[in-house]
Amino acid sequence: MTETAKNKKNDSSPEVRDDQPKQDQYVTISVETLILTTIVIILGITTLIYMFINFRSMREDLDLIMTALGIQKEKTYEQASTSIDDDAILGDKSKAEIAIVEFSDYECPYCKRHFEQVFPQIKSELIDTGKAIYVYRDNIVIPGHNPTATQEAIAAECSRNAGGDDMYYRFHEAIYQTTESNNTNMNDTQIAAIADELGVKSADYDACLTSQPAQDELDADIAAAAEAGLRGTPGFIVGKVQDDGSVEGYLISGAQPFDEFKEVIDKL
Repeated sequence: MTETAKNKKNDSSPEVRDDQPKQDQYVTISVETLILTTIVIILGITTLIYMFINFRSMREDLDLIMTALGIQKEKTYEQASTSIDDDAILGDKSKAEIAIVEFSDYECPYCKRHFEQVFPQIKSELIDTGKAIYVYRDNIVIPGHNPTATQEAIAAECSRNAGGDDMYYRFHEAIYQTTESNNTNMNDTQIAAIADELGVKSADYDACLTSQPAQDELDADIAAAAEAGLRGTPGFIVGKVQDDGSVEGYLISGAQPFDEFKEVIDKL
């Protein structure tokens, strides 16, 4: 074979270029990419887990920073509704457009705290001025508070039968003033003494204490609290009074400061 023929034969072979990637280079790049991607995924998952675990702490820290800077974060409230039912009303229903419906338990220390620390301001600034009416409804959800909490609630209801809504709230006030700060169980003698002092002690009052209507009224209040989404005491529905006697507004849970009630009323 001539030299020229050999050169032609060689020319027919695929050209191998220096810049053409070799197979082992492809494999190396793929492994590096896989490792990098895995690291990124692991870091991302770790960050998400950390944020999830520490979310509450981070949120509290952010709230503190915002407070220090004077930035007020708007608080959100859950919409809720309930009924005044036929419960005792404090205030002028003919004037007020707003109702504050409290669901509480006379043996609950946080309810007593609300009565002592917040209710007086609600009464002076909202009830006495005709801006709102107040409705107290019973919500006994802790078995350990019974039988005393039930006896106190029924006694207050029976005092209303004897003297109307005004007498109910006088009895209501006397219960909270008589119980200790930790609401140790009030006994029958103390409850009877309140009735004697307020002048409602009578045969009708005594009969009411064990009557079915009084128990039915208590049961209706407890059922209404559950329907409104209240799981503890005290709990409040603050809203506008509708023509049918219902209250449409927002839920406040726990013994909150007066400003909380003002903020909710401003949203109505």
